[in-house]
Amino acid sequence: MNALLTFSQLIEPVHYYTLHHLAFLRGDYHQQAPLNKLVDVLPVESLALKQFDYAVADYQQQCDSQQLATLQKQLLRWQQVLNDNRQLFLTINEWQASYLAIMTALKNKDELNKPQSIEINNGMIAQVIQSISLLKQARLSCSH
Repeated sequence: MNALLTFSQLIEPVHYYTLHHLAFLRGDYHQQAPLNKLVDVLPVESLALKQFDYAVADYQQQCDSQQLATLQKQLLRWQQVLNDNRQLFLTINEWQASYLAIMTALKNKDELNKPQSIEINNGMIAQVIQSISLLKQARLSCSH
């Protein structure tokens, strides 16, 4: 359960009209369409990522090494939980692409000059990739 909660905190649904377009392409754009996909139950924004992004903004203002260590520990916790449950996420087709994108971003979190793009996968975006990019930018600005 912890793995599913962690995963759901690191992704968000794509914007409203994109979800409609994707449903239309699948032939599921009608009132009787089942709401049985992970994207159907995701909150519009991840509160965990919002808090992380606020902490990144604080770090960028103060360039405090303790704040950076706390942020890096959070990324490592997320990475550990997802890695420990790798088989679960690779078993479910709907989640595979987002899971792999998140794991790649987490593995590359210390490569400051390696940009990572955000892709749409089954109506979900791995929003944590944007948060990792914000931290990379903050680290670069604090190193100058």
